[in-house]
Amino acid sequence: PERAVGGLMTTRSIPRIKTEDRVDRLVRAVEQAPGNHYANIIIAQVDPDAIGAAYGIAEILQALGKETAIWFSGGFSHPQNRVIKHRFNLSAEMNHISRLSPSMDEGEDRSAGRINNFVLVDSNRADDSRLRYRIAPFLVVDHHKGSDLLDTDEDVQFFADQGFLWLDEGAGSASTMVAELLQQCVEAGIMPEDWKMTEKLATLLAMGIYSDTKNLISGGIRDHEAFRWVSNWTTEATIAQLIDYPLEEPNIQNLCRALQKENRKHQGAHLLSGMGLIDSDYADDLSTVADMLLRMPGVEISITWGGVRFIDEETEEETIKLRVCARSQTLTKDLAEFLRKRFKGKCGAKQLPDGRGEGGAMFELDFDGWMKPDELLEIVDRRLKEWLFDAEETV
Repeated sequence: PERAVGGLMTTRSIPRIKTEDRVDRLVRAVEQAPGNHYANIIIAQVDPDAIGAAYGIAEILQALGKETAIWFSGGFSHPQNRVIKHRFNLSAEMNHISRLSPSMDEGEDRSAGRINNFVLVDSNRADDSRLRYRIAPFLVVDHHKGSDLLDTDEDVQFFADQGFLWLDEGAGSASTMVAELLQQCVEAGIMPEDWKMTEKLATLLAMGIYSDTKNLISGGIRDHEAFRWVSNWTTEATIAQLIDYPLEEPNIQNLCRALQKENRKHQGAHLLSGMGLIDSDYADDLSTVADMLLRMPGVEISITWGGVRFIDEETEEETIKLRVCARSQTLTKDLAEFLRKRFKGKCGAKQLPDGRGEGGAMFELDFDGWMKPDELLEIVDRRLKEWLFDAEETV
């Protein structure tokens, strides 16, 4: 049930921010956030939408007097992400979250036990398995389901009184939401009088909208309008260059492995495909293949999985994480709930405007020093098949 908290109508899931109040609440949240002149923008998983949203929100925060840094988890493992990174030299501007140590966070001012210099875009979980530790953001813009940011009354009170939490499942991308917010800031006079969107920012936002709405096919009216607005500052040639990205040999190998009959199981409307061990540089092949397999006749839910190998650059220590990518095109099953029953809090999902669902899960696999990676992955394969097929009705 809805209730009034600090003058803001809220539910246990989403504080309802009126459109006309959005810029005012954003400005107030930035002014009240401890840490004074600094904000850390967190990308839980690198993709065009997260990148576009991060750079867009950084533009707004900088206009409001905040210095910003963009931190990302994982890596640029999709060929399109790497093309975007090289095209705009993002390596010189973005930082891997492993360099953000807890001691740096502990040095920040706190309010009611919160660390308040964090910003989340294209993610809505404080306890995100893709991050190194739990965070407490003061500003969140996202379009996914399954947020844990209002799990307590204190969380509700904080975002009603001090923070800015905009969760909008009706948007096809976080970049759509940030583009709308940026346009509202321009109209409200928040941006400098001589402000002009750069081609770089416009292209990153356009790519975020385009990619997260499946080439605008699954986008709604808001996504199309936001895309048209930011496209005024970029060119078709620039966007086409990033859409028509090249594939590398490992991308083709991963696809072939996923399509082998011994690595797939198709039962009813569910299709499961395993890729075995994958280098972290090519982990996004899992989502690419899940999208492709969903197009097969009779498939309503496609799931791909793999053991992603990560190498610490400093210690050279190897860790392997199980990554699962899920796609759904049936309205009879809630993909977020489907995943949550199997992976608890280590997962997330969103529903696109056209009804399709996208989600996934990731957590570290513990070998405990006595089991070989391929042996553990065999166990994972059996367990996933049980969850998806044998125990479908009892999970």
